[in-house]
Amino acid sequence: MKKLYKRLLFVFWLFFLTLHLKAVPSDIKIRIFSNENFSECLFRIKNGEYFLIALDKNGGLVDTIYYVHSKSPEILFSIQRNGSYISLKIGKKHLGNFYAISFITTDTSSNFLIHVNKKERWYDGSLILLPNQQNLLAINQVNLEQYVAGVVESEGGNFPQLEYFKAQAVLARTFAIRNYNKHLREGYNLKDDISSQVYLSRAYYRNSDLIRQAVLETRDTIVVDSASGAPIFAAFHANSGGHTVCAEDAWHKKLPNLIAKPDPYSEGMNSYEWTKKLPKKDVQEYIARKLQTKLTPELIAAIETFKQPTRLNYFRYQNKSFPLRDFRFHFQLRSTYFDIEPDGNYYILKGKGNGHGVGLSQEGAINMASQGFTYREIIYFYYENVKLESLSMYRQLMAEAPQLAF
Repeated sequence: MKKLYKRLLFVFWLFFLTLHLKAVPSDIKIRIFSNENFSECLFRIKNGEYFLIALDKNGGLVDTIYYVHSKSPEILFSIQRNGSYISLKIGKKHLGNFYAISFITTDTSSNFLIHVNKKERWYDGSLILLPNQQNLLAINQVNLEQYVAGVVESEGGNFPQLEYFKAQAVLARTFAIRNYNKHLREGYNLKDDISSQVYLSRAYYRNSDLIRQAVLETRDTIVVDSASGAPIFAAFHANSGGHTVCAEDAWHKKLPNLIAKPDPYSEGMNSYEWTKKLPKKDVQEYIARKLQTKLTPELIAAIETFKQPTRLNYFRYQNKSFPLRDFRFHFQLRSTYFDIEPDGNYYILKGKGNGHGVGLSQEGAINMASQGFTYREIIYFYYENVKLESLSMYRQLMAEAPQLAF
């Protein structure tokens, strides 16, 4: 009992200090289940040990409520919004109502399961639960390298190529550092969806050992601009269709590291080619509306002969044009790189590539890795005027970042 008391006292002061000192540069806070509305969830420890902490509105420690470890009998915590507070139970036993709670661990080998809206996910690190209007907001505070491994698996972990995983790990880490303060005002760093990077769990699936090896062997490495030394915008997509797109054409934003160039390594891969059948009437009316012109025989002829021998960014007719990305999103196409062929009352779109086409092509990188290219060569192929840099020089900047609310 005395030993447990000492452990609780130690964790109390450790947690107190981390709340009032600068954010730990080796950790990152990710809002998980960010696309879900939920007012209740379940928490269960998988490995390691956790202390259940009650927090006040300012993130200050109120009390240490519970201690649980993986050697204990399995305990399922039930968390639910109750008015302005969060209600906490173990089975039918009510532990109390609190403004916010945290399942905190000081051991990087600890991990937990969280169940939300009939979906269960497995994460490393600690969990913070806060009120969010009438719902809950869940934040995973996790070691940066463990987060990177989870992102690599979530974004493209199905192809067992070590050098490809290394390239993805470096890009995921670079994105996290560049966008470290993206959601600072909301109390976390990044979300778990495509608005940040997809992060659906810790790395645990069939290629997880290889992914963790890739993360370890590229530890602390990020991609920076050769001139400024700033972390680059580490964009990537599934398949370029044989030619990448520059950032300015895709997003109207000039990013010198993201240029358009031929990409032979994406050719012939799984999502290199695609077809889609669309009603002629829908396509014709949409294009006429976007061009703000009448649907004339001349415009119909231009539509039916539309080809892209090289990748284009606009549909042009006479002195008018509109971005092909608008057409892509409206008709839910894999890419903007396609030709149009008439087929009765339909058009057959024969396309290449999958995604926006900016930056690294995942399938191209997989192909390069299978041919013996290193992750450095893969990165240098897809990004212009860059170099690989150690993250250590950026840790001080992270430490000096404004303190998160929780």
